Amino acid sequence: MPKYQATVRLYEVSGPDKVAAQRALEQKLRDAGLGRWQIVNVTPAAPPLPVRHAGSRSRQISRSAGPLLLLGMVAWALWFYWLLVG
Repeated sequence: MPKYQATVRLYEVSGPDKVAAQRALEQKLRDAGLGRWQIVNVTPAAPPLPVRHAGSRSRQISRSAGPLLLLGMVAWALWFYWLLVG
């Protein structure tokens, strides 16, 4: 029978500190009777990432588009006036 290796990520492993959490996890794995295993790293849970709203980028673009649009209209008017006079 072929043998496989699995990578498992466990969330919400609790303990007063990193070492205690790792020891509690090791004990639970031993009690579960799983074959060979190795705990590679225990890290504190990261806070959730901030949610970016989809409309914030479009509002930023629309705010910067106003002055550019005005500049384009002035440049077009000067070019048109130059064509009429020249």
